[in-house]
Amino acid sequence: MLPSVSIFKSDGNTGVVKPSADGILAIIAPSQHGTPNQPGAFARRDLALAEHGFGPLVEVAAYHMDVAGKPVVLIRSAASTAATAGTVTTTGGGTATHTVATPANILDDFDILITYGNGGTQGVAGITYTTSLDGGLTNSPFQALGTATSLTIPNSGVTVDVGAGTILPGQKVSFSTKGPRSTNADLVDALEALRTYGGAWSDLLVVAEADATMVATLDLWLSAREAEGKFKTFVANAVPRDAATQTEAQYATAMTAAFGSASSIRGCVCADQGYVVSSLRGIRMRRPVSIGFAARGMASDISRDAAFVADGPIAGYQIADDRGNPLFHDEALYPGLDDLRLTTLRSFHGREGTFITNPLLLSPSGSDYVFWQHARVMNKACDIAFQLLTNRLSQGVRKDRATGFILEEDAQEIEALVQAELDKQLVTPGRVSGAVFLLSRTDDLSSNAGAVLNAEIQVSALAYVKRFAVTSKFVKRIVVPPAA
Repeated sequence: MLPSVSIFKSDGNTGVVKPSADGILAIIAPSQHGTPNQPGAFARRDLALAEHGFGPLVEVAAYHMDVAGKPVVLIRSAASTAATAGTVTTTGGGTATHTVATPANILDDFDILITYGNGGTQGVAGITYTTSLDGGLTNSPFQALGTATSLTIPNSGVTVDVGAGTILPGQKVSFSTKGPRSTNADLVDALEALRTYGGAWSDLLVVAEADATMVATLDLWLSAREAEGKFKTFVANAVPRDAATQTEAQYATAMTAAFGSASSIRGCVCADQGYVVSSLRGIRMRRPVSIGFAARGMASDISRDAAFVADGPIAGYQIADDRGNPLFHDEALYPGLDDLRLTTLRSFHGREGTFITNPLLLSPSGSDYVFWQHARVMNKACDIAFQLLTNRLSQGVRKDRATGFILEEDAQEIEALVQAELDKQLVTPGRVSGAVFLLSRTDDLSSNAGAVLNAEIQVSALAYVKRFAVTSKFVKRIVVPPAA
């Protein structure tokens, strides 16, 4: 025999965890076009716009790419609740009436303003006008109506019929629109498409007006995904307050009725909305709080509180007018929704901008899952254990001949495999105060039919400071504490 040394490469001894999908947001929302319920990953807004056109889906994607700097997974959902247009108001007008043609074609939430320059008679050339989608903050150039009897605002789905009669110079026509909304049934179809999607994503944003039924649908769906080793969270938004018809107190009552008995340790429900300037259109638009909240979370570490004040205001959101008067819900001025476990926006006296109040999970009273980061950190721990233990399925382990339980040496080897990755990804980076993986030592391994090993992941979360209690007083002399 020729003297030699043989070396064989052995794999699967240390355990490998796939690259993290943290910060990749899956978004379900209506859009202008594109194949419904077909998820696709996008890292560029122009490609998303080419695929899905205008509407909430791509607007949200563009905002997320700007703020979080992360790719997105987009799912165009059906929108069984058609778009609507509000009452048309005319000021300084002639005899021509204006009506919204086919409101169901409207793509989004707009504040429409049509301003006439030159007046005239409908059907006779000479009339000029400008259009605005944000109540006159941003206006189109003047254009001629000509002999047309209707006018269309591009890329909005808004068409206005101009009736017979006269139009006066300076006449204004205004109304608000509400874009199409997805129902719970629409959401179910979109979720099924996401279930079979093979790409990476970490959290889900649903752009719809959520209620207790939708929360239950999302929670149940995510619970089922956990059995498959997919540990995710969701963010949704309640119906915004109608400032024209609903006081803050009435809105709080409505939110209590809607979510008082709802619960989930897997998701956050935001309340109301704010103004945000669209990076696609360059206009100010009404947007749910959930969009800014989700982007802040995806831009941050999974253990970081989205309400950490030092991180600054939520990007682009405005909940007060230029004089500081509230336009949308401000939890600092109208407290109460935070107590309902809804995630809200707030102001701080002396600070510019709009801030997140608390990133609350819609969890039941007494739950260990209070803030969004609690769910995200635990998801990471579960994902680590699932991946590493899956690699050990059908592994042979030795039995202690005296007890019939797993041999201590083999138990320690499995524990160390998971513990090393928990330490690496959670403990050492300071995402948690501590994390331990414990394997049972008392499982019955006597049957040859296949063993079940029980284990436990214990996580000690970070403490998140929510209040400083400070006493101020005059003293005769200042006592300086000794140096440490």
